[in-house]
Amino acid sequence: MPQTGRHCRIIAPASAPPDPGAIDASLAAVRQLGFEPKLARHVRDRYGFLAGSDSARASDLMRMFLDDSVRAILCVRGGYGTSRLLTPPSATRRRKPFLDFGAIRRHPKIFIGYSDITSLHCAFLAHANLISFHGPMLNSDFVKADMPEFTRAGFLRTLTSPAPPGSICQGYTGATVEVLRSGRCRGRLIGGNISLLCGTLATASQPAFRNRILLLEDVDELPYRFDAC
Repeated sequence: MPQTGRHCRIIAPASAPPDPGAIDASLAAVRQLGFEPKLARHVRDRYGFLAGSDSARASDLMRMFLDDSVRAILCVRGGYGTSRLLTPPSATRRRKPFLDFGAIRRHPKIFIGYSDITSLHCAFLAHANLISFHGPMLNSDFVKADMPEFTRAGFLRTLTSPAPPGSICQGYTGATVEVLRSGRCRGRLIGGNISLLCGTLATASQPAFRNRILLLEDVDELPYRFDAC
């Protein structure tokens, strides 16, 4: 268990949780991990299928990166809408972009999420050269009573220890991992949700895939949806 007092902030850059009470349950779950969490200003907002307006969600994200007391940024959930933060509110009016990647580069933080959060992982790498973490989220994982110990242990091992985290199968006892072609390789790991990765192609937020180990995450998607990509 990590020492208490490690400050982290909770943001909701995509969709809001179906149950608003999940926000409070998320705080309790993070404290049980030994961290001291605080909510960003607009975490409880709701705007249609989003957790607040684009400008509100983006301002929470920037505020967390610029706060030097923050050690890590955790996302409530994925869903939809994160890619909306990567473009200006109105290109025709020449407004400033929502996110200042230069400031993010100067104030790096641990940033964790998956699914729709993949858009931010790609943009941070492409524009700020920031290493971020494809990992569990609060409403999607930590508040669930059946969250696997494998997930909790891997989260803490990766983020709180200066040593390499080791195999992704470490502590895994299930039978759902299938090796299609065995072998060894070495390189930088990159990737995320396959739908969002396809969405970055030919955009300024597309990271460099060449000579990288590619991780693809999704569930129940049909191959034909990605064949054209």
